Amino acid sequence: MINAAATESVADLAELRVRLWRELVLATQDHQHEWRRPVLATTCAEDGPQARTVVLREVDDRARALLVYADTR
Repeated sequence: MINAAATESVADLAELRVRLWRELVLATQDHQHEWRRPVLATTCAEDGPQARTVVLREVDDRARALLVYADTR
């Protein structure tokens, strides 16, 4: 479930950024978090659109990087 603080109104974009990254970190720690398993999608001329559910494993706020795992199937 999303942290209640994340649903409060946000005064500026800097505060929004802080809250979003905080929520992403929480998603790596809470296996039931709604953001734990996002869907990533791509498209290409040969294969068309493809979507895959991934698992959010690590978040690096400073590098603005997310580490996700995907099943090979």
